[in-house]
Amino acid sequence: QEVLENLKDRWYQADSPPSDLLLTEDEFLSFLHPEHSRGMLKFMAKEIVRDLDQDGDKQLSLPEFISLPVGTVENQQGQDIDDSWVRDRKKEFEELI
Repeated sequence: QEVLENLKDRWYQADSPPSDLLLTEDEFLSFLHPEHSRGMLKFMAKEIVRDLDQDGDKQLSLPEFISLPVGTVENQQGQDIDDSWVRDRKKEFEELI
C-alpha cells in the first residue's frame, strides 16, 4: 500500500501544470527517472527529510542524518553495520555541511 501511495505521489509530481493526470513523454521520463528532473529532485529531498526527521521540525540534525531507518539493526552483525554506517554518514555530513 505504501509503495502504491509513493508511486501515486511521484505521478502527481511528474504531471507538470496544468495537471491533467496524463504524462507526456518528458513527464513520464521524470516519473521513471526523478533524478533527472529538478522538480522531482526537490520532491525526493522532501521525502528523505520527512523520513529521517525524527522530531518533526522539518530540519535534519546530525543524529537524524546519520541514523539508520528504525528496525534496520536486529543482531550483532547488524550492529556492526550500523556502527560503520554512522561513521560514514557522520564523515559525509561534516565534509559536506
